[in-house]
Amino acid sequence: MPHLIRRVALLHLLYLAIGIIIIVAFGDNDNYWIRVPVAVPSVFWCIFQLIWFLTNAQALIDDFFPLNTPSNYYNDPLTQRVISTLAICLVMGGLAFLITEINNIDNTLRGAAMFWKFCVGGITAGIILTILAQRKYLQIKRSSNLRFIVCFGLILGMFTFAPATASLINRKYASPQVITLPFKVNSKSTDSKHSEYYIFVDVNNNEERFIVDQEFYNQLKIGQIVIFSIRHGALGYDFVVKFKT
Repeated sequence: MPHLIRRVALLHLLYLAIGIIIIVAFGDNDNYWIRVPVAVPSVFWCIFQLIWFLTNAQALIDDFFPLNTPSNYYNDPLTQRVISTLAICLVMGGLAFLITEINNIDNTLRGAAMFWKFCVGGITAGIILTILAQRKYLQIKRSSNLRFIVCFGLILGMFTFAPATASLINRKYASPQVITLPFKVNSKSTDSKHSEYYIFVDVNNNEERFIVDQEFYNQLKIGQIVIFSIRHGALGYDFVVKFKT
């Protein structure tokens, strides 16, 4: 049946939307016996839907954008390897760059908002670059495997590069002036390996997480006031340069 995968994709998209609605509706419920049995399975349900989209991504792209390959077309294997390698390097480089910047994003006020804002911008840029690449290099447009690799590489690569680059620019070209603001520690926690130490404070009525070192973490008590030394970032996002009590 023509476009069957498209219909199945719409069904999985509906399932994903239902799962997200359930998580939003019940994820913050104060009743443990409502929140856990309802919201937690919905998270795994949504993950399953996303896995389906990832495993069927190439078939979906081919269905929505059919290949236009002439019968006498010759696909140069060297060009294909070069383009594929560049796309994969973009993904790996973006992930490595983001890993080096993730702690700085954590210690940025409204850091999560900045992260997702530039992630969306990166995805948009990746889609535009994919379209331009297909127009410039016919090999991409006429090879299903190559097109999928380039699409995956550019979109995922820009998804990771954009927030990491934004964080770096925000800090590197920040105002030199340092201001201090007091915040009350709502709670604190560590990761499963006890290699990262977090404190949670309210910033503009929203609870945000910040990373501190182990010694400072051990000194803190819940309810204690912590002084943040803050600089104003070049992109408008303030970030913490020092914590003190």
